[in-house]
Amino acid sequence: STQSTWGKQQSIMSSYLVLSQAFYQREQGLRDLINKQKTGYLDADQQKQVNKDTLDIFLRFAKSDLAQQRDTANKLDKKLFQVLFEVLEVIQTETQSRMIFSYIFPTIDGMLFDDKRNLQNLTDLIVSQGDASSSVLKYLHNTFVKPDFDIIVYESCARILSIVYSNIQNPKFDRSKEDFLSLLLNIAEQSGKKKISEYCLVTCFVHFLKDQKTCVTFLNNNGIKTITSNFESHSTDLQVMYYNILCLWLISYTQESHPYFVKLEYKLIQSIIDVMQKISREKILRVACSTFKNLSENHDAVEVMVDCGLLRIVDVVVRGNIKDVELKEDLEFLGQLLEKNIRILTSFEKYTKEIAAIQLEWSPVHSERFWKDNVKKFEEGNFYYINELVKLLSSDKPKNQAIACYDLGEFCRFHPFGKNVIEKFDGKEKILELVNSTNSQVRELSLIHISEPTRLLSISYAVFCLKKKKQNYLSLYYCPHHMYIL
Repeated sequence: STQSTWGKQQSIMSSYLVLSQAFYQREQGLRDLINKQKTGYLDADQQKQVNKDTLDIFLRFAKSDLAQQRDTANKLDKKLFQVLFEVLEVIQTETQSRMIFSYIFPTIDGMLFDDKRNLQNLTDLIVSQGDASSSVLKYLHNTFVKPDFDIIVYESCARILSIVYSNIQNPKFDRSKEDFLSLLLNIAEQSGKKKISEYCLVTCFVHFLKDQKTCVTFLNNNGIKTITSNFESHSTDLQVMYYNILCLWLISYTQESHPYFVKLEYKLIQSIIDVMQKISREKILRVACSTFKNLSENHDAVEVMVDCGLLRIVDVVVRGNIKDVELKEDLEFLGQLLEKNIRILTSFEKYTKEIAAIQLEWSPVHSERFWKDNVKKFEEGNFYYINELVKLLSSDKPKNQAIACYDLGEFCRFHPFGKNVIEKFDGKEKILELVNSTNSQVRELSLIHISEPTRLLSISYAVFCLKKKKQNYLSLYYCPHHMYIL
């Protein structure tokens, strides 16, 4: 439940309001509204505008506690929603009248969250009104685009629309459903302060992504960028990360989504693993493991899981006190899958695949052990792959340059003629050029591999190069395998 701790404690004044997700991290706004519950949220002039029967039902409902409101909702079915929207339609929308909107919209949000029967009643009301231009649906859309409402109104309205659309199966509503999803995606891409929060957006997306057809629309409209942005800006927020990974879990059921999980630019698998480490909660672990399980048939995705160190995380979690039996089974499944593939994925073929893609990533193939075991294989094709590594020193991607520097150094260290081979492809000159790189990792690794005596140059010559380039950050320290000059 998304109820706040404070809301849970309100045994007398508790209502559907406390169930609305619009009050996430806005506890004071919830307090203010509940403190006015006894007024019925309408002043005397406003009450005169409402039909007497409608007013009686509304005031009784608004002043009731949660148990009584649930009873009213069960008895009135669709009639209760008709009453709530009728009150909204007859009340003017001047600033002094906005409190009724801040009450009714979160209340409906709470009702939909609380009981699927309420959702079905509202859905039936909307569908019975004909098509996407029906009064209730049109009213919700118009409210969302109007200016000057409180963010609580906008967020409640967005969630109501998202939940209802996810429940409507009638194709007549498909166009308006996709239009509203596109609107939310446009809001997500906006820089600066948004109309609704990232938390609200990601909870809305969860409802849309329950439908595979909508998943494809989400992917085709750069929805993945919203997910990656949340990983970057809210990586320690439990609720945002839970819904963010929940989105990925829902998306992972569609084959169209799988290429996004293995594209290096999105780092989806790495981001999920990072969250598993930062927020070790069972709800996070459960949805993360379910996502990985959906990707288990995709060899490239499993490869990325291995490269990102998922096996180590799984081993740590399995040894912990996991109570969820299904989660334990998923962890054991992933552990077996990763162990089975790890030897394959640290092979020479994996390395050549990275070279062919012109995209190097820090992974098990860029390690001392790999070069010890495979250095002789690089003699194939007249040292073809060494030549390709030298070419990557001129890449416009700093990571490619850094890893190429590291690998050429390892090749030089373990191959008896490594220095001569690299010089043959003009690698020495290119590494020297990178000493002056603006990227600290590239600069460091280029210095490492020109400075160690068994590599390309002597220490004295490396120092000379640095002085010549007027570098002012010279220091010396020891590392188990190399002498570093930085």
